[in-house]
Amino acid sequence: MAITASTLTTIVVFVPLVYVHGIAGLLFKDQALTVVYSLLVSLLVALGLLPMLAARLGRQQPRPPGRLDRVYGGFLAGSLRWRWLLLLAFASGLYWTWLAGRTIPREFFPKAVVGRFSAAITLPPGSTLEQTAADVARLERALEAFRYRDPRLAPLLRAWERYERDGLAGPLIAAADSWHEQVAPPPDLPAELRAQLAADQPPTIDVFLAHRDWLDEQIILRSVTTIIGSDPTGVEAAREKILGPHTATIDVTMNPGVLRELAAEDLIERLRAEAALHPEMEISFEAKSEFLQELLGRERGDIVLEVHADRLEHLMTSAERVAQALRTIPGLVNVRTNLTLGEEEFVLTPDRDALLRDGFTVEGLATQIQAYLQGNQSERLRFDEGDMIVTVSPGRAEEAGLRGLLDLPILPGDGQAGSLGGANAGERQKLRNLVSVGTTRSLRELMRVNQEKTLLVMADREGVRYQDAIAAIGQALAAVPWPLGATWNLSGEEVQRRESFDRLFFALMIAIVLVYMVIAAILESIIHPLTIMLSVPFALAGVVAAFILTGVSLNLMGYIGIVMLVGIVVNNAIVLLDRVNQLRMEGATARQALIDAGRQRLRPILMTSLTTILALVPLALGYGEGAELRRPMAIAVIGGLGASTLLTLWLMPGIYLCVEDIRSVFRRGRGLFARRAVEPEPEARGS
Repeated sequence: MAITASTLTTIVVFVPLVYVHGIAGLLFKDQALTVVYSLLVSLLVALGLLPMLAARLGRQQPRPPGRLDRVYGGFLAGSLRWRWLLLLAFASGLYWTWLAGRTIPREFFPKAVVGRFSAAITLPPGSTLEQTAADVARLERALEAFRYRDPRLAPLLRAWERYERDGLAGPLIAAADSWHEQVAPPPDLPAELRAQLAADQPPTIDVFLAHRDWLDEQIILRSVTTIIGSDPTGVEAAREKILGPHTATIDVTMNPGVLRELAAEDLIERLRAEAALHPEMEISFEAKSEFLQELLGRERGDIVLEVHADRLEHLMTSAERVAQALRTIPGLVNVRTNLTLGEEEFVLTPDRDALLRDGFTVEGLATQIQAYLQGNQSERLRFDEGDMIVTVSPGRAEEAGLRGLLDLPILPGDGQAGSLGGANAGERQKLRNLVSVGTTRSLRELMRVNQEKTLLVMADREGVRYQDAIAAIGQALAAVPWPLGATWNLSGEEVQRRESFDRLFFALMIAIVLVYMVIAAILESIIHPLTIMLSVPFALAGVVAAFILTGVSLNLMGYIGIVMLVGIVVNNAIVLLDRVNQLRMEGATARQALIDAGRQRLRPILMTSLTTILALVPLALGYGEGAELRRPMAIAVIGGLGASTLLTLWLMPGIYLCVEDIRSVFRRGRGLFARRAVEPEPEARGS
């Protein structure tokens, strides 16, 4: 019965997770199904195969209690005498656990250590391709300084990379021979490689292959790819987000072997300091995790704000004010907007008074300007192969530029020779006498959210907790003067965080109800399943302690681990109390049954808990790229299961006996009322 109950309680916890929508469902649905199927198979094996194997291979006589069992039995007998005091201490511990839990930093998703990042560089519009290339070259030189651990190894490692890429051994051997003569070898150079390089004969390729791991560890940057300028209408430009010759991107891929000691954020900080020396460059960095970006769809930033307004000028003003406010908040970096302005445009505004006075019309003006810039269709010639359109244009309009356009002679009227005009009809006028010239830059794109014009303001966090950053943003924006009709709201990660946590909380409540129903159905009791469910608060105390001690933030993966604990931690109490019920059915008192069951179930409980904890230790240590995603879940399960195991063995027997004391009081009370109800009333005197 204990095996079936333990397995079913774990299974029913994973069932709600299968139906959770959003990010949590995407992360955990496949894993939940895998656990459910494997547990069902393990239950069949435990009930069908293991009894047969135990009968043929197991001990014929039970082993007598060991020293650990006797020590625990004495300890348990003492705790049962002080059970009410321990129950009070448990209630007090829950209060302090709640207070401590409020201090744990929370965020939606952990910051993953990634080995790729990109830098988007924007120069003032109108910058030439050559100017952009010169400015980008400064950042490339700064990156080159971080390419290798020791700059003295640069010639040798550059040749080694070429060998790994192209398989050319000659340049590597030549570089090694000349490098040793020119540069003093670093002290950490392997002795065998040092000896081969110092020998009179050139080294062989086998020497380098034998030290492949050491050579690879000396390389920090695997590749640096730069794209400068692009046709803004091209497909490649749309994919790479390149908008013209004044923009560029640098994509950097780091060596996975160095991520434990140097992450993309460290290099970004160094490059940000270099970019600060060149204020003409607008640069934004993005650490790339392909898995997270595909999952979360967030290539925008850690914090995203939506700014809404009815009028375009109010929208642009509000977005800029929000960005300026965010730049004043410590811990927020890489503040930017999705406001993308086009190239500078010239705007010709007709002087209507001059047009009316000299007999010109706006339509004639526009027609003649269009003919000057694009030409007029003169004839359509028909041939057997098809039609040919003949266009007449003055030519060299682009070379003449704005000055040539303003010197264009304009005919009165509709622009046709001999048309009727005003008093001075027929006199040509230069275009500059009829218009005023201005400049403007329009938006390349404008997004709408719920039919409202919207701009995004984005920022990344650095050394600041998510909830602290949100609180600081609210305070900073409260002091911003807003134009009429302008509003803002949080978007992106904050919306996903609230939705995911709400769904996980609902899944947690469903899991608790299902676990209670399973235990009540199997034990055929209503009271003691509640006793077993107290293992969940035991686990929460361990979860809080584990997150505080490790300094890890409580995020989506940590919440999933807490939901998993609901079905895992009750297993120890089920195993213990199931044996208690068996002993009591055999005639033992509640106290003696608890002591004997504790001795008999101590080793199975410790074995199952320790195997689960040890299996999760590698995940909790966080090795490999993306380990930050798995680590919070492992820490939650390890802390919760460890605390629940100890507290179940220590406090659960006392709580069980307290419940039995209360039940016995109620039974005596019901018995007393029942006897009074059946006793006959004494006859009245004198009857």
